[in-house]
Amino acid sequence: MLNKKKPSKILMTGVILLILLSPFSTGRGAAVEKENFSGYLAFQPEIRIFINDLEMETENPPFLADGRIFLPARFFLEGLGAVVGWNAATRVVTAELEQTRLELPVGVREARLNGTPVQLDTPARIIADRTYLPLRFLIESLGGEVYWDEQEYRVNIRLNGGALIPFLPGDLPPEYLSYESGPYSGIDFEVETQGIRIGDSAAKVLQILGEPVCREETIYGYQWWVYNRNPLNHVQVGIENEMVTALYIYGDKWSFGPVKSGDGLQELEEHFETAAGILLEENKTFYKFVRPVLVYPGLLATFYHDSGKKDALIALRLEERETVGKRLKNFFQYRSEKGDREAFDLKKMQEAEAADERLLFNLVNAARAREGLSPLVWQEAAARAAREHSREMYLSDYFSHVSAVTGMTLAQRLDAEKVDFVLAAENIARGQMDAVEVHHDLMNSPEHRKNILHKDLLSLGVGVYGDCFTQNYVNENHIENKV
Repeated sequence: MLNKKKPSKILMTGVILLILLSPFSTGRGAAVEKENFSGYLAFQPEIRIFINDLEMETENPPFLADGRIFLPARFFLEGLGAVVGWNAATRVVTAELEQTRLELPVGVREARLNGTPVQLDTPARIIADRTYLPLRFLIESLGGEVYWDEQEYRVNIRLNGGALIPFLPGDLPPEYLSYESGPYSGIDFEVETQGIRIGDSAAKVLQILGEPVCREETIYGYQWWVYNRNPLNHVQVGIENEMVTALYIYGDKWSFGPVKSGDGLQELEEHFETAAGILLEENKTFYKFVRPVLVYPGLLATFYHDSGKKDALIALRLEERETVGKRLKNFFQYRSEKGDREAFDLKKMQEAEAADERLLFNLVNAARAREGLSPLVWQEAAARAAREHSREMYLSDYFSHVSAVTGMTLAQRLDAEKVDFVLAAENIARGQMDAVEVHHDLMNSPEHRKNILHKDLLSLGVGVYGDCFTQNYVNENHIENKV
């Protein structure tokens, strides 16, 4: 596992959040009013708190004082999903959750609930640089119920809508998996990927995302389930043996700890130290990464940036480490320039290459949608020309827009396929493992990017063979006349 350059400030335990943030600042004037926290706990048994029958685990323990239980304010409120604020000048805690707004002055017996004054029987207080709130008032203000079991020193809370507060792993239902084991082991922060996690069942994916637009084959052990009805949120879920082993999100609905979509490469480097590559024990080979990648015991996270958008992060790919190993091995064994393509199941290989063609086409339209451009239409004749050019480059081992075998150019290849065009352009790529890698490499190349985002190119055909990828963009006479 890699060490971060900066300590994480968010701890994720399963799908339930534990947010560790700096304590509320008390200001210099409040220094003399701080209370000794240890004094409250010296002779108290542990207070156990259960929310909807699940036991809560807090960053600092709750305590009993003056017949009232107090909870750490920011931890608890943000765990519920509230937006929490602190005004150092007025010493007021604010919290907003859905239709509820709370204002709780420290040391004052009057709070405000949605602007209405409410009398407290005990005020909020600061102890050891942390602000604590009376539990009963807090829960009842949020529409919940509190029951105190004095013999067991146990608080039972009923709260509608569930809570995001972390609970003791032993008491969690099966769907709440701990990051202490499994693919996310070693990750101590929140990973938000639209409710889908590596290790989830295919049934859960269907429950959350519904039926995919299509299912695309790979030679890497998994099948891509593609969700791109909204081109601004292109999602691919890798399913193998009815489980999620890979996940790719091209859009703005993801975050990886302190890093989220739209941040720059600089923010990523501030929080994490990326890996140079990975050593596969199976064949004792070191593979060098060409993108920012974070390596964990069971998971790899790959980040994709857009050089045309000031290196903004625009996509995230998560894979089980075992899946990464299989992808690297199969690519170099079967699809790379030195691979033995014939040794693989040719039907499955052809299905995987056709899948990459469709995925590349969809990713181009996703990129165009981000620029407000109209989507391209598929051009099968241009795809045939592209497919043959990729095949020829692979088999004859060259990389050029001009055929090393026949000397034909793009225009001549399109003419041979009877494509009647007024404008055409070609992108070629080689050596990438799949459509995702190709797309981001092309988008980060200024000349290739121009073709992808050209407003006068209206259709596209894609051809894939081995590790050779060709995109033929055209504006046909009959299409142009209709525009």
